[in-house]
Amino acid sequence: MRFRTFGYICFGLVFTVATASAVPVRYPSCAKPDASFKAFLQHFTNDTVFQRSRLSLPLVVRAGDGVTVSSTVELWDLKHIKELKDPLIYSDVQRQKANISLSVDLVHESPAVAEVWQAEKSEGDAVKLQYWFHKRDGCWFLAEFDDWSE
Repeated sequence: MRFRTFGYICFGLVFTVATASAVPVRYPSCAKPDASFKAFLQHFTNDTVFQRSRLSLPLVVRAGDGVTVSSTVELWDLKHIKELKDPLIYSDVQRQKANISLSVDLVHESPAVAEVWQAEKSEGDAVKLQYWFHKRDGCWFLAEFDDWSE
């Protein structure tokens, strides 16, 4: 499992560098820097209005099985995100109802990058969602979203 996570981290960081040069990314300004990633994530997962104010647009979205290198890559604008039938990220209540776990890892300090996983607590892991957050000017933003669900 550690090897797979390391592969995702390497792929995510390499892909970020590759796409950053090709696609102009916009980080909105935020009025108040975040006290901590933990406090930010709590607010981000439970408040849709706040969540949409902390998206790096276009949002880089990848989908695949998480094992092979074949995956789709899309760039989502805010209109697309607002039209999603499923939540972009599960809230505390939604995670509890769906038996989905949450894990957080600060993978890089400068520039600050955090990785968040939401995965179903079962053997099949039907839900596997990976989120990449970047810190800019004291504020955290969701920059990439990977859906490795089966």
